Amino acid sequence: MKEIVILSGKGGTGKTTLTLNLFKITENSCAADVDVDASDMFIMLSPVVEKEIEFRDRETAIINSEKCSLCGTCASLCRFNAISRRENEYFINPVSCEGCGLCFYACPEKAIIMKNSLLGKIFISSTEYGNFTHARLVPGAENSGGLVTEVKKLAHRRIKDERYLFVDGPPGIGCPTISALNGADFVVIVTEPTLSGMHDLERLASLIEKMKIKSGVVINKADLNMDISYEIEKYCQDKGILLLEKINFDMRIIEALNNKVFACDVVPEFKAKTEIIFKKIVEFAGD
Repeated sequence: MKEIVILSGKGGTGKTTLTLNLFKITENSCAADVDVDASDMFIMLSPVVEKEIEFRDRETAIINSEKCSLCGTCASLCRFNAISRRENEYFINPVSCEGCGLCFYACPEKAIIMKNSLLGKIFISSTEYGNFTHARLVPGAENSGGLVTEVKKLAHRRIKDERYLFVDGPPGIGCPTISALNGADFVVIVTEPTLSGMHDLERLASLIEKMKIKSGVVINKADLNMDISYEIEKYCQDKGILLLEKINFDMRIIEALNNKVFACDVVPEFKAKTEIIFKKIVEFAGD
């Protein structure tokens, strides 16, 4: 089984559209959406959810000020210096707290509880094209890198005879992206011919190079700025990065998305380009 991760330096480049259509045209495949901050593959796939799994943060300690006698036992025992006194109450810093539970067991007044927070939900689903796993992060919640890792782990557990796992990754180069890259066999970088697109491509390509993962670039909306498209091509050539394909802007693709229709079903040119991209992935990632 080969894991193909599709990434971009920022949102809106066409990363998810390409992932969806690669998934649709490829037999014996499955998919995972690990762009947990803005998961949207499910809109097109209309999956049948088979199971929901809560993703929670590690436990941290919380002091019930009404029960606390201000004895200071918890603060004196905490080796992480997570507990401090503020006027007439003790406060536990959730960032510093490691959740060891020592204060919970030592408090003579039983004023401390251990609690974890709901960070998101993972959805185990099926579609007419194959198994699909995705998640939604609770708005404002942290630890999205951990959620990305968990989604990928669950997606891999479901694999039986599938030969390809297409992963729609998060934009950027932060912790969630690094989590998405772990275990990848090949990375598709989707960029667009703008100055910011070029800059984001360079940062993402540098990260992937350091992680020693094979990769290729797709220039989406390539005809909107031919000069920068040429610069991207030259950059790929100079860096030894495979240029998978150039896709021109086509209003029919946008209309297809608006109508919840796969672009490869209504835009023959786009389908042909997607098939070429897949063949190159197989050739360079290994079948």
